[in-house]
Amino acid sequence: MDSFPFRSLDGFDFYFTVSEGYDYNVEFSTANYLLDLDMSDFPLYTFAFNRIIHSGLRKKDILSNLISSRIRFTICEIIIHFISQKKCSLVFICDSTDKLDKGRFHIFQEWEKDYESRYEIIWNILEAVDSGLTFYVGAIVFDDSHRDLLSNEMTAPFILSIDKE
Repeated sequence: MDSFPFRSLDGFDFYFTVSEGYDYNVEFSTANYLLDLDMSDFPLYTFAFNRIIHSGLRKKDILSNLISSRIRFTICEIIIHFISQKKCSLVFICDSTDKLDKGRFHIFQEWEKDYESRYEIIWNILEAVDSGLTFYVGAIVFDDSHRDLLSNEMTAPFILSIDKE
């Protein structure tokens, strides 16, 4: 399957067009504050993606299963491109605040199946007793040294540092 052509102006924000009036944005930002590490020793980023639908259009008018698969494939290609260029790991956190955590977790599991041969993905599901929230914490790791460090860090104290931000 081909990805949609994507572009970036700064190497951190990527865009692609699904159809006229329907775009996606994938943006990366530093996440070293989560681990209290020097960025030069251990480059760590997080990412978000958003669809941008211009007025007058509805998602259901545009999407089909083939288009949805191609969007997923394009986002995966952007993630692979970013990791390769920056030689970094990515961390992602899905919490249950908006009740979309299980759906997001499922999306990441699907990506893991598609891309497990390229980069390892590690997971931890944590319950925050104080807030009653569930956190699905994951990382796409660049190499073995990143995996070892991130595996050790993805614990309850890690989540507490997220809550403070």
